[in-house]
Amino acid sequence: MEKYFVIYNPLAGERDGEKTAKSLTANLDIVVGIADITKITNYKAFLEDKTDCVLVICGGDGTLHRFVNAIEGLHI
Repeated sequence: MEKYFVIYNPLAGERDGEKTAKSLTANLDIVVGIADITKITNYKAFLEDKTDCVLVICGGDGTLHRFVNAIEGLHI
């Protein structure tokens, strides 16, 4: 069974990103954590212990853009 880690942007949508992300977790089998993307300062360290998880990114295109640029050069 897959384990999921949810990363969300609290400013996404109408500033209800956290609420939306938490409602999404109800549909996932095993959620091992949830984090606010605006609070992540070191993506390498953040991702180290999540190698066995499926990352779910909640937000809009800006959230995805932020994540993709932050992990550039990292081996995931």
